[in-house]
Amino acid sequence: YEEAVIILQILMMNIPILFMASAYQSALVAFNRRRSWFVAVVAGGVSNILINLILIPVFGANGAAVATVFSTGLVLIICYVSFRQVVPHDLLRCVAKPIAAAGVIGYVHCMLPECDGGAIVVTSGMALCGAVYVIVLLLVKEITPRELAFVWTSIFSHKIRGLA
Repeated sequence: YEEAVIILQILMMNIPILFMASAYQSALVAFNRRRSWFVAVVAGGVSNILINLILIPVFGANGAAVATVFSTGLVLIICYVSFRQVVPHDLLRCVAKPIAAAGVIGYVHCMLPECDGGAIVVTSGMALCGAVYVIVLLLVKEITPRELAFVWTSIFSHKIRGLA
């Protein structure tokens, strides 16, 4: 399974890109810009095929993973540019603090000792990184304590879950 580690690491870079692209795609559809959405999806698909044709013969599955990240990035760029025509905004300003917080998490994660402790160690590491992420977002004032309390209450409230 060791060969899959690099592929997974490459594809993990796709996660934030995919989340942002998905949000912009949904927004385009909501604002009745389906043609822009369609152009982005087709461009992403075509670019994925073309990049795969170039990279897979040389790099194999790693090349396919890179092609996926690049084509998803292209979809994000097209959707972002199209959505800015509807609602002007600055993407970098919106994501700078969460990206910085994610960088801190990456550092904390790299500093965690490596051990084969199973699910408990993995879960505690994830909990630590999640806590660090929230603390950094609070420190850079990306979220307020009131918003955090609302989210916490929403997650753990029996009334909201319908369990009361």
